[in-house]
Amino acid sequence: MCFNQDRAFASHFAAGEIYLTYIGEGADGCSNTSEYKYLLTIDIYRACEGGSPAPLTALVNYGSVNAGVSSSINMSNPIKDTLHDLCEAFVPQNSCITPANASTFPAYIRHRFVDTLVLPSAQTDWLFSYSSCCRNSGIVNGASNGSFYIETGLNNLTKYNNSTPRFLVKPLPYICAMQPAIYLNGPYDPNGDSMFTKVQAPLGAANTPIPYLAPNYSLADPMGAAPGTSFNFDNATASASFTPANQG
Repeated sequence: MCFNQDRAFASHFAAGEIYLTYIGEGADGCSNTSEYKYLLTIDIYRACEGGSPAPLTALVNYGSVNAGVSSSINMSNPIKDTLHDLCEAFVPQNSCITPANASTFPAYIRHRFVDTLVLPSAQTDWLFSYSSCCRNSGIVNGASNGSFYIETGLNNLTKYNNSTPRFLVKPLPYICAMQPAIYLNGPYDPNGDSMFTKVQAPLGAANTPIPYLAPNYSLADPMGAAPGTSFNFDNATASASFTPANQG
């Protein structure tokens, strides 16, 4: 990973994540508190393929039906990193430096927005979401250039200092067609809670999955496994193993 170049342009969304980390009084879980204070983080990954500059702000909507709360927070001043899997000699060719190389040396910019948020009460149904347009044009297993939506939920009623899970592994590795691969996500829960992961279609809006493009792709085989192979997912580790048949 290296720092983003000033001349880089990122046109469309490739991945994203929202998570909350409790930073209020009694963060060690040993004392009771009524301060529901969190560090809100949103990571947005955009493909460097030319086009418009990446956004300088991110509007995160949040609310609780039980509490009757519907609000938002506008986050700014993102921390930018460039992501690619190129050998050192080819780093100057990555598409965040040279957008014309998007198909041969693809790279992505991660925009990390961080802000402090104090929730008014403890509830079981806090929901945080971010949406925008559009997904990057390199997507082949579902609709490209469609809407982009991510969300996370928080239950801080049972445990006041609860934080939400997050992924520790960058989401955009290079994977070669017709070569066996293992895709790692690295799920992590700061509270040490048990986790169960599953494959889910990406969302274009709340409760609106983006369908996979049949017949080559499906929820059971989102990567389009090569003939004679299969897509396998481990619910405990969130790792996927497969041999992709196609590029993209």
